[in-house]
Amino acid sequence: MFSRTKMEIRTALYYAIEGRYLKMATCLVNANKDAPFLENNKGISSLYEAVSAGCEYIPLVKAILETIGNEDSRVRKSNLDSKLQGNKDLAHVALRAKSIGVYLMLFLMSTQLL
Repeated sequence: MFSRTKMEIRTALYYAIEGRYLKMATCLVNANKDAPFLENNKGISSLYEAVSAGCEYIPLVKAILETIGNEDSRVRKSNLDSKLQGNKDLAHVALRAKSIGVYLMLFLMSTQLL
């Protein structure tokens, strides 16, 4: 018997990131600025997936994070926390993926040096 609760829900953006279709992922982010923050039933957002994908996704991660505004860093973090569903520890994900470039980009964006 098919159980709907066991089905993993993924968006087109999630599949574009997972399949390494960077141009398609960028188009999807531009079309729906909230899509990267939505979690699937395992608590994984498309932004989380992009961070874990590594350095080639730095432009996409940066573009996603820029959609939350350019106010001061505390306001931006509050905006990110309110929009991001599921796992919110992006820096930890970047380090676990051994993606120092993404980690540094997250750090620089959080301190407004970028």
